Amino acid sequence: MLTQFGYLSAWSIYLVAAVVFYFMLWPLFKRLGPRPVQLFFRALVAVVVFTPAISVPEQGLWAPAYIVALVSLMQHDEVRALHAGMFIAGSLCIIGLLFALEYILGKLGKGGGQQQASKSKAKPKPVAKKAVKERIEPHC
Repeated sequence: MLTQFGYLSAWSIYLVAAVVFYFMLWPLFKRLGPRPVQLFFRALVAVVVFTPAISVPEQGLWAPAYIVALVSLMQHDEVRALHAGMFIAGSLCIIGLLFALEYILGKLGKGGGQQQASKSKAKPKPVAKKAVKERIEPHC
């Protein structure tokens, strides 16, 4: 049986190893192409590595979702594997919503696609020069 200390130390070791693994992949992410492609693959790796799922419901123990899914499939427990897969799918949906929000905010920040294009074709208005009035002080 797993003690509380063993459970927490196992999670600590896993999280440190996952963070090291994620940052070791950083040079590979940089070579993948444009920024949206890099962000997509970073998010995909983060979802797979950092998403937890319930491994032993009776005891309330959690484990990485991909490990729970693989072990459950090897033990022919399709229900628990599907449950872990739903955790991963939910995380992917959240990442997809964040990408959509970034896209929408990016379009709003740039003034919209068509409005920005029509504004850039218009000629700029000349700036009118204003006369500067000087203050005249009386001499006594």
